[in-house]
Amino acid sequence: MSQWRNKIDIKRFFTDESNDEDVKAICEKLIPQLERILENENNRQKQKLDDDFLWEFSNLIEEFKWIKESIEKELDATEYSFDDWTEAFNEYLSQLYDLGDTVTISRGWGDTEKFLWVG
Repeated sequence: MSQWRNKIDIKRFFTDESNDEDVKAICEKLIPQLERILENENNRQKQKLDDDFLWEFSNLIEEFKWIKESIEKELDATEYSFDDWTEAFNEYLSQLYDLGDTVTISRGWGDTEKFLWVG
């Protein structure tokens, strides 16, 4: 059975139909949680993750910051090949789910630790 190395709580902030302000509010809750995880991972002495993996995680955090800042600046998402900022957010959230499912420790058949639970 999988265990999770890190956990974040954002799903309760989702609404049925998101708009830019909803996406911005979720980013404001998400970014600090992800930054805390990155800081903790960078400071780990034992079971340290690969630098490339942490670089990818750091870049993903920057993408969420970019979305938040773009909404604040009232930039047009279509200029960046997205229909709206919700689409951009969902794309990077999917990447976060994929990254979160990365196995960080395998102790044998079915006994693994994965990077991040998004709840």
